[in-house]
Amino acid sequence: MLPLMTCWRKMMKGKFELVEEIENEDGTWNLIFDVDDEFQEWFKEWQGLKRWSHKRFQKVLHEALINAIEQGENSENDKP
Repeated sequence: MLPLMTCWRKMMKGKFELVEEIENEDGTWNLIFDVDDEFQEWFKEWQGLKRWSHKRFQKVLHEALINAIEQGENSENDKP
């Protein structure tokens, strides 16, 4: 698991599960997640939201994935 995602998962509550990965013809991917009510409540509180926002969830997850990938690439570059 990517380092940043591991950190994020340590503080989260509820169920957050990748249920499907779809590779598109252009080389991009769609990831389908299943989250339960407890996760949604935790995420809303963490993000200061009054209601669930799929768009905010996508944005936060995308940023976390990009940061984790960059951290992984940086740690690979540090190896002799």
